[in-house]
Amino acid sequence: MTLEEFLNTNLDDAGELDFEEVQKIFNSGVSAYRHGDIHESLFIFDSILAEHPDLLEALINKGNAHFKLLEIDKAIDCWQKAIEQDPTHIRCYINLGNAYYHEGDLKRAIDCWQKVISLSPDHLNSILNLGVAYENMGELAQAFNYYETYLKYCKKGASQLEYVRLHKKIAYSKKIAELNAKLGVKYQKQGLFNHAAKAYLKALEYYPNLPKVFLNMGSICYKAKKYDKAISYWLKAARLDSDHSNTYCNLAVAYEKLGKIEKAYCMYKRYLKLITPENDEYDDVNLRAEFLNEKVSSNPSLSDNILKNADKLYSNKKYDKALWEYENYLILRPEREPDFKKRIEEIKGYLNPIFSAVNTILEIANKCYDANDLEKAFYAYKRAFEICPEGEVSDKIQKRVNRCARMLCSDKSQKEKDAQ
Repeated sequence: MTLEEFLNTNLDDAGELDFEEVQKIFNSGVSAYRHGDIHESLFIFDSILAEHPDLLEALINKGNAHFKLLEIDKAIDCWQKAIEQDPTHIRCYINLGNAYYHEGDLKRAIDCWQKVISLSPDHLNSILNLGVAYENMGELAQAFNYYETYLKYCKKGASQLEYVRLHKKIAYSKKIAELNAKLGVKYQKQGLFNHAAKAYLKALEYYPNLPKVFLNMGSICYKAKKYDKAISYWLKAARLDSDHSNTYCNLAVAYEKLGKIEKAYCMYKRYLKLITPENDEYDDVNLRAEFLNEKVSSNPSLSDNILKNADKLYSNKKYDKALWEYENYLILRPEREPDFKKRIEEIKGYLNPIFSAVNTILEIANKCYDANDLEKAFYAYKRAFEICPEGEVSDKIQKRVNRCARMLCSDKSQKEKDAQ
Protein backbone atom coordinates (compact mmCIF):
# COMPACT_ATOMS: atom_id res chain seq x y z
CA MET A 1 0.00 0.00 0.00
CA THR A 2 1.41 3.40 -0.98
CA LEU A 3 1.36 6.41 1.30
CA GLU A 4 -1.36 8.05 -0.80
CA GLU A 5 -3.55 4.92 -0.71
CA PHE A 6 -2.95 4.58 3.01
CA LEU A 7 -3.96 8.16 3.74
CA ASN A 8 -7.10 7.75 1.65
CA THR A 9 -8.31 4.44 3.08
CA ASN A 10 -7.11 3.86 6.64
CA LEU A 11 -9.12 4.89 9.72
CA ASP A 12 -8.10 4.80 13.36
CA ASP A 13 -10.26 3.55 16.23
CA ALA A 14 -12.08 6.86 16.41
CA GLY A 15 -13.08 6.60 12.77
CA GLU A 16 -10.65 9.25 11.61
CA LEU A 17 -7.00 9.53 10.72
CA ASP A 18 -4.86 12.63 11.01
CA PHE A 19 -3.57 12.70 7.43
CA GLU A 20 -1.35 15.71 8.02
CA GLU A 21 0.32 14.16 11.08
CA VAL A 22 1.21 10.88 9.26
CA GLN A 23 2.48 12.83 6.27
CA LYS A 24 4.51 15.10 8.52
CA ILE A 25 6.16 12.16 10.33
CA PHE A 26 6.86 10.38 7.03
CA ASN A 27 8.41 13.51 5.52
CA SER A 28 10.60 13.98 8.58
CA GLY A 29 11.97 10.46 8.02
CA VAL A 30 12.72 11.27 4.36
CA SER A 31 14.36 14.56 5.38
CA ALA A 32 16.55 12.86 7.99
CA TYR A 33 17.67 10.32 5.38
CA ARG A 34 18.52 13.01 2.85
CA HIS A 35 20.54 14.96 5.43
CA GLY A 36 22.56 11.87 6.34
CA ASP A 37 20.95 11.21 9.74
CA ILE A 38 20.30 7.58 8.86
CA HIS A 39 19.72 6.30 12.40
CA GLU A 40 17.06 8.97 13.00
CA SER A 41 15.46 8.12 9.65
CA LEU A 42 15.39 4.42 10.54
CA PHE A 43 13.83 5.18 13.93
CA ILE A 44 11.06 7.24 12.28
CA PHE A 45 10.17 4.62 9.67
CA ASP A 46 10.25 1.88 12.31
CA SER A 47 7.83 3.94 14.39
CA ILE A 48 5.46 4.38 11.45
CA LEU A 49 5.57 0.67 10.57
CA ALA A 50 4.93 -0.32 14.19
CA GLU A 51 1.54 1.38 13.90
CA HIS A 52 0.93 0.84 10.17
CA PRO A 53 2.86 -2.28 8.95
CA ASP A 54 1.27 -2.20 5.49
CA LEU A 55 2.62 1.22 4.55
CA LEU A 56 4.69 0.27 1.51
CA GLU A 57 6.73 3.45 1.11
CA ALA A 58 7.78 3.40 4.78
CA LEU A 59 8.95 -0.20 4.32
CA ILE A 60 10.98 0.72 1.23
CA ASN A 61 12.60 3.68 2.98
CA LYS A 62 13.39 1.55 6.01
CA GLY A 63 15.22 -0.80 3.63
CA ASN A 64 17.11 2.17 2.17
CA ALA A 65 18.22 3.20 5.65
CA HIS A 66 19.43 -0.32 6.49
CA PHE A 67 21.35 -0.40 3.20
CA LYS A 68 23.07 2.91 4.01
CA LEU A 69 24.11 1.42 7.35
CA LEU A 70 25.47 -1.62 5.46
CA GLU A 71 22.88 -3.84 7.13
CA ILE A 72 22.34 -5.57 3.82
CA ASP A 73 20.34 -8.57 5.03
CA LYS A 74 17.86 -6.32 6.82
CA ALA A 75 17.54 -4.10 3.74
CA ILE A 76 16.87 -7.13 1.54
CA ASP A 77 14.24 -8.36 3.99
CA CYS A 78 12.41 -5.01 3.83
CA TRP A 79 12.42 -4.86 0.04
CA GLN A 80 11.32 -8.48 -0.33
CA LYS A 81 8.37 -7.77 1.97
CA ALA A 82 7.55 -4.72 -0.13
CA ILE A 83 7.58 -6.84 -3.31
CA GLU A 84 5.18 -9.29 -1.66
CA GLN A 85 2.79 -6.35 -1.37
CA ASP A 86 3.45 -5.04 -4.87
CA PRO A 87 5.17 -7.50 -7.28
CA THR A 88 5.45 -4.75 -9.92
CA HIS A 89 7.33 -2.22 -7.80
CA ILE A 90 10.31 -1.35 -10.01
CA ARG A 91 12.25 0.56 -7.35
CA CYS A 92 12.27 -2.48 -5.06
CA TYR A 93 13.74 -4.72 -7.75
CA ILE A 94 16.38 -2.10 -8.51
CA ASN A 95 17.30 -1.86 -4.83
CA LEU A 96 17.37 -5.63 -4.41
CA GLY A 97 19.61 -5.97 -7.46
CA ASN A 98 21.98 -3.39 -6.02
CA ALA A 99 22.03 -5.20 -2.66
CA TYR A 100 22.75 -8.60 -4.20
CA TYR A 101 25.42 -7.07 -6.42
CA HIS A 102 26.99 -5.47 -3.34
CA GLU A 103 27.08 -8.93 -1.71
CA GLY A 104 28.65 -10.49 -4.80
CA ASP A 105 25.55 -12.54 -5.68
CA LEU A 106 25.56 -11.63 -9.36
CA LYS A 107 22.97 -14.21 -10.43
CA ARG A 108 20.35 -12.86 -8.03
CA ALA A 109 21.23 -9.30 -8.99
CA ILE A 110 20.70 -10.21 -12.64
CA ASP A 111 17.32 -11.78 -11.84
CA CYS A 112 16.19 -8.54 -10.19
CA TRP A 113 17.36 -6.25 -12.99
CA GLN A 114 15.86 -8.62 -15.57
CA LYS A 115 12.55 -8.16 -13.75
CA VAL A 116 12.95 -4.38 -13.97
CA ILE A 117 13.34 -4.40 -17.74
CA SER A 118 10.48 -6.86 -18.13
CA LEU A 119 8.34 -4.15 -16.47
CA SER A 120 10.11 -1.16 -18.05
CA PRO A 121 12.14 -2.36 -21.07
CA ASP A 122 14.03 0.88 -21.63
CA HIS A 123 15.11 1.40 -18.01
CA LEU A 124 18.65 2.53 -18.81
CA ASN A 125 20.32 2.00 -15.44
CA SER A 126 19.09 -1.59 -15.18
CA ILE A 127 20.17 -2.37 -18.75
CA LEU A 128 23.61 -0.96 -17.98
CA ASN A 129 23.76 -2.85 -14.66
CA LEU A 130 23.02 -6.10 -16.49
CA GLY A 131 25.86 -5.44 -18.89
CA VAL A 132 28.28 -4.82 -16.05
CA ALA A 133 27.11 -7.88 -14.10
CA TYR A 134 27.47 -10.20 -17.09
CA GLU A 135 30.90 -8.77 -17.87
CA ASN A 136 32.00 -9.44 -14.28
CA MET A 137 30.76 -13.03 -14.67
CA GLY A 138 32.89 -13.39 -17.79
CA GLU A 139 29.84 -13.72 -20.06
CA LEU A 140 30.93 -11.11 -22.56
CA ALA A 141 28.41 -12.04 -25.24
CA GLN A 142 25.52 -11.16 -22.94
CA ALA A 143 27.36 -8.11 -21.61
CA PHE A 144 27.82 -6.67 -25.10
CA ASN A 145 24.16 -7.34 -25.91
CA TYR A 146 23.08 -5.17 -22.98
CA TYR A 147 25.69 -2.50 -23.63
CA GLU A 148 24.47 -2.17 -27.22
CA THR A 149 20.86 -2.08 -26.03
CA TYR A 150 21.83 0.71 -23.63
CA LEU A 151 23.35 2.71 -26.49
CA LYS A 152 20.27 2.11 -28.63
CA TYR A 153 17.96 3.61 -26.01
CA CYS A 154 20.22 6.55 -25.23
CA LYS A 155 19.58 9.57 -27.42
CA LYS A 156 21.87 9.72 -30.42
CA GLY A 157 24.69 12.16 -29.90
CA ALA A 158 24.17 12.04 -26.15
CA SER A 159 27.00 13.60 -24.19
CA GLN A 160 26.68 11.41 -21.11
CA LEU A 161 30.04 10.11 -19.99
CA GLU A 162 28.76 6.52 -19.76
CA TYR A 163 27.30 6.66 -23.26
CA VAL A 164 30.56 7.99 -24.71
CA ARG A 165 32.65 5.45 -22.76
CA LEU A 166 30.56 2.49 -23.89
CA HIS A 167 30.35 3.70 -27.48
CA LYS A 168 34.14 3.92 -27.66
CA LYS A 169 34.57 0.55 -25.89
CA ILE A 170 32.28 -1.32 -28.29
CA ALA A 171 33.57 0.45 -31.42
CA TYR A 172 37.16 -0.40 -30.44
CA SER A 173 36.27 -4.01 -29.58
CA LYS A 174 34.48 -4.52 -32.90
CA LYS A 175 37.32 -2.97 -34.87
CA ILE A 176 39.98 -5.22 -33.31
CA ALA A 177 37.69 -8.27 -33.63
CA GLU A 178 36.99 -7.62 -37.32
CA LEU A 179 40.67 -7.13 -38.12
CA ASN A 180 41.50 -10.47 -36.48
CA ALA A 181 38.55 -12.16 -38.18
CA LYS A 182 39.80 -11.01 -41.61
CA LEU A 183 43.28 -12.23 -40.74
CA GLY A 184 41.79 -15.58 -39.74
CA VAL A 185 40.00 -15.93 -43.07
CA LYS A 186 43.24 -15.15 -44.90
CA TYR A 187 45.17 -17.82 -42.97
CA GLN A 188 42.34 -20.33 -43.38
CA LYS A 189 42.34 -19.92 -47.17
CA GLN A 190 46.12 -20.54 -47.16
CA GLY A 191 45.64 -23.73 -45.14
CA LEU A 192 47.40 -22.25 -42.10
CA PHE A 193 44.75 -23.51 -39.70
CA ASN A 194 46.64 -22.99 -36.43
CA HIS A 195 47.30 -19.37 -37.31
CA ALA A 196 43.69 -18.95 -38.42
CA ALA A 197 42.40 -20.38 -35.14
CA LYS A 198 44.58 -18.03 -33.09
CA ALA A 199 43.31 -15.05 -35.07
CA TYR A 200 39.67 -16.15 -34.67
CA LEU A 201 40.05 -16.68 -30.92
CA LYS A 202 41.59 -13.23 -30.63
CA ALA A 203 38.59 -11.81 -32.48
CA LEU A 204 36.16 -13.52 -30.09
CA GLU A 205 38.16 -12.31 -27.11
CA TYR A 206 37.42 -8.72 -28.14
CA TYR A 207 33.89 -9.16 -29.46
CA PRO A 208 32.20 -12.52 -28.84
CA ASN A 209 29.06 -12.01 -30.94
CA LEU A 210 30.43 -12.88 -34.37
CA PRO A 211 28.59 -15.94 -35.79
CA LYS A 212 30.84 -16.25 -38.86
CA VAL A 213 33.91 -16.56 -36.65
CA PHE A 214 32.27 -19.37 -34.67
CA LEU A 215 31.33 -21.03 -37.97
CA ASN A 216 34.90 -20.87 -39.22
CA MET A 217 36.30 -22.14 -35.92
CA GLY A 218 33.89 -25.06 -36.13
CA SER A 219 35.11 -25.86 -39.65
CA ILE A 220 38.75 -25.88 -38.50
CA CYS A 221 37.92 -28.22 -35.62
CA TYR A 222 35.88 -30.51 -37.89
CA LYS A 223 38.75 -30.74 -40.36
CA ALA A 224 40.98 -31.78 -37.44
CA LYS A 225 38.34 -34.44 -36.54
CA LYS A 226 37.64 -32.71 -33.23
CA TYR A 227 33.90 -33.15 -33.64
CA ASP A 228 32.89 -32.19 -30.10
CA LYS A 229 34.78 -28.91 -30.41
CA ALA A 230 33.28 -28.26 -33.84
CA ILE A 231 29.80 -28.79 -32.42
CA SER A 232 30.41 -26.40 -29.53
CA TYR A 233 31.43 -23.61 -31.95
CA TRP A 234 28.60 -24.28 -34.38
CA LEU A 235 26.05 -24.26 -31.56
CA LYS A 236 27.22 -20.79 -30.59
CA ALA A 237 26.96 -19.70 -34.21
CA ALA A 238 23.40 -21.06 -34.40
CA ARG A 239 22.33 -19.16 -31.29
CA LEU A 240 23.76 -15.92 -32.66
CA ASP A 241 22.31 -16.40 -36.15
CA SER A 242 19.40 -18.82 -36.03
CA ASP A 243 18.56 -18.31 -39.73
CA HIS A 244 21.82 -19.58 -41.17
CA SER A 245 20.72 -22.95 -42.57
CA ASN A 246 24.19 -24.42 -43.25
CA THR A 247 25.06 -24.28 -39.57
CA TYR A 248 22.40 -26.90 -38.80
CA CYS A 249 23.55 -29.12 -41.64
CA ASN A 250 27.11 -28.93 -40.28
CA LEU A 251 25.86 -29.83 -36.81
CA ALA A 252 23.84 -32.78 -38.12
CA VAL A 253 26.85 -34.27 -39.91
CA ALA A 254 29.09 -33.79 -36.84
CA TYR A 255 26.54 -35.39 -34.53
CA GLU A 256 26.31 -38.38 -36.87
CA LYS A 257 30.10 -38.71 -36.74
CA LEU A 258 29.77 -39.06 -32.95
CA GLY A 259 26.84 -41.48 -33.21
CA LYS A 260 24.39 -39.05 -31.61
CA ILE A 261 21.59 -39.80 -34.03
CA GLU A 262 18.84 -38.10 -32.02
CA LYS A 263 20.74 -34.79 -32.12
CA ALA A 264 21.56 -35.29 -35.80
CA TYR A 265 17.86 -35.80 -36.56
CA CYS A 266 16.96 -32.58 -34.73
CA MET A 267 19.54 -30.61 -36.69
CA TYR A 268 18.35 -32.00 -40.01
CA LYS A 269 14.78 -31.00 -39.10
CA ARG A 270 15.94 -27.48 -38.20
CA TYR A 271 17.78 -27.32 -41.51
CA LEU A 272 14.70 -28.43 -43.49
CA LYS A 273 12.63 -25.65 -41.91
CA LEU A 274 14.98 -23.04 -43.34
CA ILE A 275 15.23 -24.30 -46.92
CA THR A 276 12.57 -24.83 -49.59
CA PRO A 277 11.67 -28.12 -51.31
CA GLU A 278 13.19 -26.63 -54.46
CA ASN A 279 16.63 -26.71 -52.83
CA ASP A 280 18.89 -29.35 -54.41
CA GLU A 281 19.63 -30.93 -51.02
CA TYR A 282 16.07 -30.96 -49.71
CA ASP A 283 15.06 -34.47 -50.81
CA ASP A 284 18.33 -36.11 -49.74
CA VAL A 285 18.26 -34.42 -46.33
CA ASN A 286 14.60 -35.30 -45.85
CA LEU A 287 15.29 -38.97 -46.62
CA ARG A 288 18.20 -38.97 -44.21
CA ALA A 289 16.04 -37.41 -41.48
CA GLU A 290 13.31 -40.03 -42.01
CA PHE A 291 15.88 -42.82 -41.79
CA LEU A 292 17.23 -41.45 -38.49
CA ASN A 293 13.73 -40.87 -37.15
CA GLU A 294 12.96 -44.59 -37.46
CA LYS A 295 15.99 -45.41 -35.34
CA VAL A 296 15.25 -42.69 -32.77
CA SER A 297 11.58 -43.65 -32.48
CA SER A 298 12.51 -47.23 -31.62
CA ASN A 299 14.54 -46.00 -28.63
CA PRO A 300 12.41 -43.64 -26.43
CA SER A 301 15.25 -43.21 -23.94
CA LEU A 302 17.04 -40.95 -26.45
CA SER A 303 14.33 -38.29 -26.33
CA ASP A 304 13.89 -38.81 -22.58
CA ASN A 305 17.57 -38.04 -22.03
CA ILE A 306 17.25 -34.78 -23.95
CA LEU A 307 14.33 -33.79 -21.74
CA LYS A 308 16.27 -34.65 -18.57
CA ASN A 309 19.17 -32.52 -19.78
CA ALA A 310 16.81 -29.63 -20.59
CA ASP A 311 15.28 -29.80 -17.10
CA LYS A 312 18.73 -29.88 -15.50
CA LEU A 313 19.87 -26.85 -17.49
CA TYR A 314 16.67 -25.03 -16.61
CA SER A 315 17.07 -25.72 -12.88
CA ASN A 316 20.67 -24.42 -13.10
CA LYS A 317 19.38 -21.25 -14.83
CA LYS A 318 21.32 -21.97 -18.02
CA TYR A 319 18.36 -20.73 -19.98
CA ASP A 320 19.82 -20.41 -23.47
CA LYS A 321 21.00 -24.03 -23.47
CA ALA A 322 17.81 -25.19 -21.79
CA LEU A 323 15.69 -23.57 -24.49
CA TRP A 324 17.74 -25.27 -27.19
CA GLU A 325 17.24 -28.67 -25.58
CA TYR A 326 13.51 -28.18 -25.01
CA GLU A 327 13.19 -27.28 -28.69
CA ASN A 328 15.10 -30.43 -29.64
CA TYR A 329 12.85 -32.52 -27.42
CA LEU A 330 9.75 -31.12 -29.10
CA ILE A 331 11.21 -31.89 -32.51
CA LEU A 332 11.39 -35.50 -31.35
CA ARG A 333 8.08 -35.40 -29.45
CA PRO A 334 5.93 -32.73 -31.14
CA GLU A 335 2.75 -34.03 -29.50
CA ARG A 336 4.05 -32.75 -26.15
CA GLU A 337 4.32 -29.12 -27.28
CA PRO A 338 1.28 -27.95 -25.20
CA ASP A 339 2.96 -29.31 -22.05
CA PHE A 340 6.02 -27.10 -22.52
CA LYS A 341 4.56 -24.01 -24.14
CA LYS A 342 4.43 -22.02 -20.89
CA ARG A 343 7.97 -22.91 -19.85
CA ILE A 344 9.41 -22.06 -23.26
CA GLU A 345 7.65 -18.69 -23.23
CA GLU A 346 9.04 -18.08 -19.74
CA ILE A 347 12.59 -18.86 -20.87
CA LYS A 348 12.28 -16.67 -23.97
CA GLY A 349 11.00 -13.86 -21.77
CA TYR A 350 14.01 -14.22 -19.49
CA LEU A 351 16.51 -14.38 -22.36
CA ASN A 352 14.95 -11.41 -24.10
CA PRO A 353 12.80 -9.46 -21.62
CA ILE A 354 12.63 -6.45 -23.97
CA PHE A 355 11.13 -8.52 -26.78
CA SER A 356 8.78 -10.18 -24.30
CA ALA A 357 7.62 -6.83 -22.96
CA VAL A 358 6.97 -5.52 -26.48
CA ASN A 359 4.80 -8.57 -27.19
CA THR A 360 2.84 -7.98 -23.97
CA ILE A 361 2.26 -4.32 -24.87
CA LEU A 362 1.21 -5.30 -28.39
CA GLU A 363 -1.31 -7.79 -27.01
CA ILE A 364 -2.85 -4.99 -24.94
CA ALA A 365 -2.75 -2.60 -27.90
CA ASN A 366 -4.41 -5.10 -30.24
CA LYS A 367 -7.19 -5.81 -27.73
CA CYS A 368 -7.85 -2.08 -27.36
CA TYR A 369 -7.78 -1.64 -31.12
CA ASP A 370 -10.23 -4.51 -31.68
CA ALA A 371 -12.50 -3.03 -29.00
CA ASN A 372 -12.34 0.33 -30.83
CA ASP A 373 -10.67 1.95 -27.82
CA LEU A 374 -8.44 3.92 -30.15
CA GLU A 375 -6.88 6.29 -27.65
CA LYS A 376 -5.57 3.50 -25.42
CA ALA A 377 -4.49 1.53 -28.50
CA PHE A 378 -2.62 4.58 -29.84
CA TYR A 379 -0.62 5.09 -26.64
CA ALA A 380 0.10 1.36 -26.30
CA TYR A 381 1.36 1.10 -29.90
CA LYS A 382 3.38 4.27 -29.39
CA ARG A 383 5.00 2.78 -26.27
CA ALA A 384 5.81 -0.43 -28.16
CA PHE A 385 7.43 1.62 -30.92
CA GLU A 386 9.54 3.55 -28.39
CA ILE A 387 10.89 0.24 -27.10
CA CYS A 388 11.30 -1.36 -30.52
CA PRO A 389 12.09 1.47 -32.99
CA GLU A 390 13.90 -0.67 -35.57
CA GLY A 391 13.25 -3.72 -37.72
CA GLU A 392 10.32 -5.37 -39.45
CA VAL A 393 8.14 -5.46 -36.33
CA SER A 394 8.66 -1.72 -35.74
CA ASP A 395 7.38 -0.95 -39.27
CA LYS A 396 4.11 -2.75 -38.51
CA ILE A 397 3.81 -0.96 -35.16
CA GLN A 398 4.40 2.42 -36.80
CA LYS A 399 1.61 1.74 -39.30
CA ARG A 400 -0.78 0.99 -36.42
CA VAL A 401 0.29 4.18 -34.63
CA ASN A 402 -0.41 6.22 -37.77
CA ARG A 403 -3.73 4.48 -38.39
CA CYS A 404 -4.91 5.09 -34.81
CA ALA A 405 -3.83 8.73 -35.04
CA ARG A 406 -5.79 9.23 -38.27
CA MET A 407 -8.88 7.56 -36.85
CA LEU A 408 -8.68 9.62 -33.64
CA CYS A 409 -8.39 12.82 -35.66
CA SER A 410 -11.34 11.75 -37.79
CA ASP A 411 -13.42 11.02 -34.68
CA LYS A 412 -12.48 14.36 -33.18
CA SER A 413 -13.45 16.22 -36.36
CA GLN A 414 -16.78 14.41 -36.49
CA LYS A 415 -17.54 15.25 -32.84
CA GLU A 416 -16.71 18.90 -33.51
CA LYS A 417 -19.12 18.92 -36.48
CA ASP A 418 -21.83 17.27 -34.40
CA ALA A 419 -21.38 19.86 -31.67
CA GLN A 420 -21.84 22.81 -34.06
